[in-house]
Amino acid sequence: MTDHTDNPEVIDLVYLCGAIDMATDKDRKSWRETARDVLRQHGMSSFSPAHAFTYSGEDKRTAWAMRVINDTAIRESDALIVYIDPNVHTSGTYMEIQQAIEQRKPTVIVTPDPQRVNRMAYLKHTPMMATFESAVTFLKHMQQR
Repeated sequence: MTDHTDNPEVIDLVYLCGAIDMATDKDRKSWRETARDVLRQHGMSSFSPAHAFTYSGEDKRTAWAMRVINDTAIRESDALIVYIDPNVHTSGTYMEIQQAIEQRKPTVIVTPDPQRVNRMAYLKHTPMMATFESAVTFLKHMQQR
């Protein structure tokens, strides 16, 4: 978590978690741009792994380095906003959610179709929202506790 010497409960940096590998460029980036804009309106920053890299899919060393960078970004972030579109295949998203939960990061899922989201045991208590605005409002409420 980011070092907040004056207030450790402040949420400044939010990791934008969602499909990348099997998603189209539009599916991997457009929702993150929307989330980034909403977060910015509330004075929060974001990290988008979809905007941070271009990967050919051929080099294992690069894939490993990207994984390490993403793990570090999750560790250094204060919270996660996860976008799950049940129509877009995702492979690493659930792993990143689990990582955030293990690190006790506030995590909220945004989805257009909550009935179709896989509610694995560790997601049972993860809140689901319909909009990024409601997700950010939830995170702001979390920091006021």
